[in-house]
Amino acid sequence: MIKNILRSFSFLLFFALSQTLFANAMNDTLELILPTDLAIKCGETKSVPVTVKNFSNIKSLKFSLEINGNILFFQSVGQSNVSPQPTATTQGANLVSVNWSSNTALTFVDFTSAFELVFKANKGGGQTTPLTFKSIPTNIEAVNNLNQIVPVKVRNGSLKIVDEVAPVATCPLSQTYFVPVSTDTTLSNITASVLDNCGVGFISNYTVTGATTTVGTGDATGVKFKTGVSDVIYTATDEVGNKSQCAFQVIVKKNKNVTIYANSPMVTCGDSIVKIDIFASNAQNLGSFQFKTIWNTTAFSYKRVENFASILNYQANGSGNTGVNLTEIAAGKLEMIAPLLGTSISVPNNIRLFTLVLKVNSKGSGIINFENIDISNDAPSPTNIPADLIPSTIIVEDKIFPTITCPADVELFAGMSGTGLVPVPNIDAMAADNCGLKEVKYTLSGATNAVGVGSASNLLFSPGTTTVAYDAQDYSFNVKSCAFKVKVKRLALQLQNDTIACNTNTYKIKLRVRDFKNVGKIQYSINFNPAKLAYVASSAVIPNSAISAVSTISASNAATGKILVGFNNPTSFDMADGDVLLELTFNVLDQTLGTSHDITIADKDAEQRNPTATIPIESKDGKVT
Repeated sequence: MIKNILRSFSFLLFFALSQTLFANAMNDTLELILPTDLAIKCGETKSVPVTVKNFSNIKSLKFSLEINGNILFFQSVGQSNVSPQPTATTQGANLVSVNWSSNTALTFVDFTSAFELVFKANKGGGQTTPLTFKSIPTNIEAVNNLNQIVPVKVRNGSLKIVDEVAPVATCPLSQTYFVPVSTDTTLSNITASVLDNCGVGFISNYTVTGATTTVGTGDATGVKFKTGVSDVIYTATDEVGNKSQCAFQVIVKKNKNVTIYANSPMVTCGDSIVKIDIFASNAQNLGSFQFKTIWNTTAFSYKRVENFASILNYQANGSGNTGVNLTEIAAGKLEMIAPLLGTSISVPNNIRLFTLVLKVNSKGSGIINFENIDISNDAPSPTNIPADLIPSTIIVEDKIFPTITCPADVELFAGMSGTGLVPVPNIDAMAADNCGLKEVKYTLSGATNAVGVGSASNLLFSPGTTTVAYDAQDYSFNVKSCAFKVKVKRLALQLQNDTIACNTNTYKIKLRVRDFKNVGKIQYSINFNPAKLAYVASSAVIPNSAISAVSTISASNAATGKILVGFNNPTSFDMADGDVLLELTFNVLDQTLGTSHDITIADKDAEQRNPTATIPIESKDGKVT
C-alpha cells in the first residue's frame, strides 16, 4: 500500500516537474512576429515591424523571409531599435536574408519592434500577399549572451495590396472614312491601350452613340458604323474594379471627291519600324493618279513600300501600271504615279493602296500628310478633279520601364552642431527612359524622413542610417525604383548599466565604441563620486599592435573623481562597433541596497586623419546599482 502511494506520488511529482520545465522552455522561446493587418498602396512603400517576445539578453539574430517578388519589392531595413542596424540581402526576388549581431546583448519588453523591413508594392491590387519566415537560405537562429542558441518561434504575416488608382486608357484618334453612298462601314485598328499602376488593366466594354448606337464587351472592332458621326466610349477596368474612360469619334462621310487618307497606327517607344496603310476612296476613271506621301524626317526615315493593291498592278521593275518615285525620300517624300500604261485606273472604295514602312528614329510622334501632284479624269481633254487629302497622326505608346541606378552606400561623419545635421552631396540617381522621363522622386526614411522631386543631393541628413529610394516614372506611368543607404556617423563612447550583488567589493566597467572609424586622436574624462567609488586601475585597448598610438591615463585627480584618458597618433585606425576601448576597476565604497552610482563621460574631443578634421563625438553614461 505504502509502495503504491509512493509510486503515485513519484509519478505526480515527475509530471508536475516536466510540466514546469515545459512551461519554462516555452517562456524562454524567442518569438518573431509579423503583422497581418497592414495595408500597402500600389506604388508606395510600407515599413513592416518585426515584433519580438521573450527577447532577453540576445546578441545575434538571423532569418530568411519569403515574399512574392512579383508583387512586392524589398527595399531596405528601416527604423531599428537594435544596434548596429541589421543587414539584409536579397536572394532573387522572393527571398530576403536578415542578419543582426552585436557585442552587447539586448533585452526588449514583449511586443517591441526590434526593427522594420521596408517593402514597395508593384502590382497585385486587391490581393493579400504572405510574409513567411524561412530557414533557407539563412537559418532562423538567435544567440544569447552566454553564446547559447535560443529556440525561436515565428508568426508569419501578410500585407494587403490596396489599389485606389484607376487605369489610364488611351483611345485612338478620331477615325474618318469616306464612302460614295450611304453604307455601313466596318473598321479595324480601333483598339485602345490601357496602363495601370498596379499591374493589369483592360478594356471591359464600349458604348457607341450618335449615328451608330450599340454597346458591347471588349473594343468596338467589327462594329458596323453608319454614315455620320459616332461617339465611341471605352471603359477600362483593373483587377479591383477601378474604372476610367476615354473617347474618340468615328466619322463616316459621304463624299464624291477623290479622298486619300492613312490609318493612325500606335507606335511603342523603342519600336524599330512603323507601318502606315494608305487608303483611297472615290478614285474612279482616273487618267492620272499622282500624289506624294510626306513624313517628318526627324522622327522617321524611309525603309520600304509593300502590300500594293493588286488592282494597281505595281511591278518593282517598273513594267506594271503603277510606280513609285524615291528621289525625295531623304526629304521625307514618296510619290506614287499611275497609270503608267496609258489606260485609266479605278480602285474600289476604301481600299488600301499600299503600306509605307518607316524607321522610327526618335519617339515616333508625327503626322502623315499628302500632296496632290496630278489627280485628273480620263477624258480626252483631262481636267483636274477635286481631291481631299486627310492627314494622319501616329500615336505613341510606351510599354518599356525606365532604367535607374542609385549610387553606392554613403558613410560620413555628422556635423559639429548639436543636431549633427550634415549635407550629403553627389547622391543623385542616374535615370533614363526610351520615351522620356516624367519625373524622378525621392523618399528618405529612417534617421531622416523627407520626400521630393528631383535630386536629394545636399539635403541635410540626421545622425543614423537613412534609406534613400528613388522612383523614375515615364509619361505612361511606368515606374522603376532603386535604393541605397546614407549613414551619418557620430563617434560614440558608451558605458553600460550594471546591477551587482550586495557585498560586492570590486566592480569593473567597460567603455565601448560605435562608429570608431579613421580616428587618430581622442581624449575624454571618466567621472565618478569618490565617496561612493574608489579608483583602483584601468587599461586602454588599442586593437592593432601595428598602431603606434600610446594611450595616456592620468589618475592624478582620481581622489576628486576624475580619470583623464587620451591618445594622439599621426595615423588613424578603426574599431568595430561594441569593441572595448577602456576598462576601469573600482572598489565599491557604498554598498547600500538599491543605491545607484553614476559614472559619466566628459571633456570629449576627437580628430580624424587624412584629412585632419574634428570628429563629432557623443557619449552614453553608465550606472552601477
